[in-house]
Amino acid sequence: MLSFFSLNLRAQSYYFKSYNVEDGLPFIKVNSMTQASDGTLWLGGYAGIARYDGLSFETPQLKNEIIHSNVSVLKNDGESIWVGTTKGVSRIVNDSAINIDINDGLSELAVRDIVLVNDAAYIIHPGSITVLNGENPIDTIHAGTDMRLRVGSWYRDALWVGSDRGLLKVNENDSLLPVSFSSQFRARVHAFEIVGDKLYFGSDHGLHSTTDGESLETFGVVNGLLGSTVSNIVQKDSNVLWVSTELGLNQIKGDKVSLLLIDDHPGSNHVKTFFTDYENNTWVGTDFGLYKSVGNAFEHFSYKDGLRSNFIYGIEADSRGNIWVATESEGVYKYNGRNFTGYSVYHGLPNNRVRSIHAKGDSLLIGTLNGFVVREKGVFKRVKNGQIPAYSIQDVNGYGTLIGSRSGVAKFEKDSIRWLFRDTTKKYNVWDIVNTEDSTLWIGTFEGGLLHYRNGELLDGNEITGIPFSQHIAIVRDFKNNLWVSSFDGVYHYDIQNRTAKRYSTENGLSSNLIYTLDIDESNNLWIGSNQGVNKINLEDYYEFDQIHFAAYGINEGFVGVESNANGLFIDENQNVWLGTVNGLMRLDPSRLQENRKEPKLQITDIELFYKDTNIINGVHLPHDQNTISFQYNGISLTNPEKVRYRIKLEGYSEWSPVTDKREATYNNLPPGRYTFKVLSSNNTGVWNEEPKSFSFTVEKPFWQTTWFRISGTGLVVLILFSFYQVRVNKIKRKSKLERKLDNLKLQALRSQMNPHFIFNSMNSIQHFINSNEKREANYYLSKFALLMRKTLENSRQTAISLQSDLEALKLYVQLEQLRFPNKFDFDLNIDEGVDPRQTLIPPILIQPFVENAVIHAFKDVDYKGKIKVTLKNENEYLVCRVEDNGIGLSEASKKQVHSTHKSAAMDIMNERVDTLSVLYKTRLDIEIVDLKDEDSSGTLIILKIPIIDHENTDMYIS
Repeated sequence: MLSFFSLNLRAQSYYFKSYNVEDGLPFIKVNSMTQASDGTLWLGGYAGIARYDGLSFETPQLKNEIIHSNVSVLKNDGESIWVGTTKGVSRIVNDSAINIDINDGLSELAVRDIVLVNDAAYIIHPGSITVLNGENPIDTIHAGTDMRLRVGSWYRDALWVGSDRGLLKVNENDSLLPVSFSSQFRARVHAFEIVGDKLYFGSDHGLHSTTDGESLETFGVVNGLLGSTVSNIVQKDSNVLWVSTELGLNQIKGDKVSLLLIDDHPGSNHVKTFFTDYENNTWVGTDFGLYKSVGNAFEHFSYKDGLRSNFIYGIEADSRGNIWVATESEGVYKYNGRNFTGYSVYHGLPNNRVRSIHAKGDSLLIGTLNGFVVREKGVFKRVKNGQIPAYSIQDVNGYGTLIGSRSGVAKFEKDSIRWLFRDTTKKYNVWDIVNTEDSTLWIGTFEGGLLHYRNGELLDGNEITGIPFSQHIAIVRDFKNNLWVSSFDGVYHYDIQNRTAKRYSTENGLSSNLIYTLDIDESNNLWIGSNQGVNKINLEDYYEFDQIHFAAYGINEGFVGVESNANGLFIDENQNVWLGTVNGLMRLDPSRLQENRKEPKLQITDIELFYKDTNIINGVHLPHDQNTISFQYNGISLTNPEKVRYRIKLEGYSEWSPVTDKREATYNNLPPGRYTFKVLSSNNTGVWNEEPKSFSFTVEKPFWQTTWFRISGTGLVVLILFSFYQVRVNKIKRKSKLERKLDNLKLQALRSQMNPHFIFNSMNSIQHFINSNEKREANYYLSKFALLMRKTLENSRQTAISLQSDLEALKLYVQLEQLRFPNKFDFDLNIDEGVDPRQTLIPPILIQPFVENAVIHAFKDVDYKGKIKVTLKNENEYLVCRVEDNGIGLSEASKKQVHSTHKSAAMDIMNERVDTLSVLYKTRLDIEIVDLKDEDSSGTLIILKIPIIDHENTDMYIS
């Protein structure tokens, strides 16, 4: 029970995390708050309602909107959210609003408060109370004509109501009557809070309490309350009350009242509502946004408290318990528990850029970047040859007082220093020094790595320990005589006896890998200062269980220093942790740290099939082609939402995943089977859900994998294979027959080219040259004849030959005929630029028979020199061959052939070959014969369209 006695008043550094429109809050003034069963925080204001899941604010998407946007009160009955507005009541169930107004039985529209008891809802209006059972009105309680109701609370099995005429209670007859002391108490009542067995209520005359409705205790301005009108009350801790007045937020603890500054903006200190969530976080709704109290374990000191520099390095306590801090550019400051006193060059410091402070008896040793001084009896004294930068000062067993400087380590003795080691060519910047039981010095530097010094010998500590070279500006020795070494890549644990080093980083739970300072308290907790707050390890647990667990304290816990500094960690005799940061001085009282033991409120929020939103129920059977499924989930822990972690598994497919911060999972192309998706979440202190949230589903087999289909499918496949076999056999037979026919036609064509008449005439020509002793001509003719025979035989054996090879045989034939018939005809071959004879493949023995036919038949009984012209070009994947002569023409040749005894079978054979090739290769070889005879000229034109054969498959034509 709180006592109302004489009070000590002073403003407290209490941290509140703010949320406003820049963070997504849809309205700046927060009138009311509640928490839904899924853990989301609901907010009501002049612009409606909003919902916060720890990561973002959103306006709930309801199937029908709430009755009015000006929300005055929110309450949760465990299954639904009640919304009181200036125009009625809405009850939100499963994302749908059930609206209730006068037409539905409300006695008035304006709602001041809602009190939920069992199945009943008491809707408090300015002049009456509507009693609902669900959405159904069952009673109306009227206030007096001269009375306005404001707020209600259920206390000692009765409804208590605050009005503008004092405190009322509903009796057994559903009548509103003043409590026994109300005849003397006529002030307006604004707020209720029940603490233990006591009812607290706030009025225009201060804070009041009663236990029985007969006795009344009052605590007002005369008792020390800052402000007269108490508008809101909340129990913060077992012996702490927060009350808001017109002057701001009052904290009442025991016999002390403190004014808590929520934020610098005036509207932020005008409190409209309080709410305590299930993790015991206190939320404050104000006229300038939403605030969350993160406790008072951290206290922040900065400009507002008298520090002229917010950049703090070394921290030390003197023999009287005063805290001394080194600043970046404003000298040193002393804090006596009430205020700060500064000392600079005007008081005797050699430089205002101070890096280290060390208490030695009643003296202080102070290191600046321009010298080393001693403060004794309030006076700063310079040290002989002490004009060196002093980054660190500490007592080291066996070595005395050591000073870490830029180029080495010095020892302070009496009023002077001497160097333990020094190298002016080096730039070590020594920030920390520790020794181990073997009198070895381990030296941490900013630019020289880790150094090892023993018996006057300086060695490379990185090489000895196996810790990679980096900046090491803090080192501590633990109770096991092992070392903890900071770096800009995490913290290292070096086991001296086993000579092993282990690295711990953000992957193990560190807030950051940039470690600036280390210290160990009396409970063997290792405190680690980084650029993202402070971490803690219990070293006894670490050695006992061989597991690392980093407790993290950042901005959500009240660490507003942003980033720790070198030397900026000190633990005083009361085990308070002092932290020097870039944003002032922080004091952490570990006893005030409240470990969050509440597991997150975990929900599977969305399920997608093939990345599209869907609405499927647990146990659903999915078609085989709906086998890519995604899950979104959220573990709501409002204490520190960023630290919520997850583990997932898909039973039937995968095991539990490593710990992750991802809030979605996708499984692609799942095979048929039964699956259950499971997810667990943990809060910021590693408390996991006892039971996972799960969703089961089945991916059905495709019909072709079912038994009936396999049986029928097997029979069908056998039938198809047999049918295919029969078709294939018949096709092969037909093809074989056609190929044999084609081979026979090729042989006939070959015979027609090598007919006895041509060979006999050629032999006679050779004999004539020999008998005429024309050896050169005989040899020339014989060689051409031999080449022609060889080419003809070679080409006849190929399925396809190059156009060049076919033309070479044609040229040989023409040359022989021109030797046999001198001056009988000229031959002209024209090849278009688009035709590559070497790359173009055609069936053999196609062009020569047409030229031969012209030689034999076109120039009979003519008195002029004939001409045969062959033209080749590509047209649409065809080789177009034009064979043109200026002979007697097609009709005249036909007349002469009727009376001729010479039988030319070449054209007949060729026509039959063309037809056979067309059937065999399912393409078309076209032959067109044109009679060029007119009044002035004659001749024949043969146009042959030959499909060009594919190089990849010379057995098939490209159609």
